[in-house]
Amino acid sequence: MPIKRAAEHHLVMAAIHPAPKPTKQGKPKKRKKKTARQQLERQLDAVVREIVLRRDGRCVICGKTTNLQCGHLITRTKRSVRWDLKNCNVQCAGCNFYHEHNPHPYVNWFIGRYGLAEYESLFARSETIGKYTIDQLETMLIELTEIAKG
Repeated sequence: MPIKRAAEHHLVMAAIHPAPKPTKQGKPKKRKKKTARQQLERQLDAVVREIVLRRDGRCVICGKTTNLQCGHLITRTKRSVRWDLKNCNVQCAGCNFYHEHNPHPYVNWFIGRYGLAEYESLFARSETIGKYTIDQLETMLIELTEIAKG
C-alpha cells in the first residue's frame, strides 16, 4: 500500500508543480549600440563626478571620506540640472541612499551653503528644458572638461 500512495503523491505533485518548459537555445542577444546622446551623457556624468569629488573630497552631510558618490540634490532625471555643479555634491553611499527617502538633511545643508534663493533658483531651473540638443551637450562637455583640467 505505501508504494501505491507514493506513486499517487508523485502524480498529484506533478499536477500542482508542472515541470518547467524547456527554453529556446537561440543566438545570444546583441547589445544595442549606445546613441551619441547616451555616450555624451555618460561622459558628462564622469566629468561632473570627477570635478565634484575633487572639489568636496568628503560627504557634505556626514563628513565621511570613504565610499563616496556624486549625489544630486534634484534627481538626475531632471536633465536641465543633472550636470549643474551646484546640484551635484559628494555624498557617502549611506547619505545618498538616505536622501532618497528623507531629503531634508541635504536640502538644509544646501540652503545653509548657498542660500534659499539659490535653492529656489535651482528648483525652478529643474522644471525647464526637457532635453538638451547634441550640440548643447557637446558644448557642456567641453566646458566641464576645461573645469576638470583646471
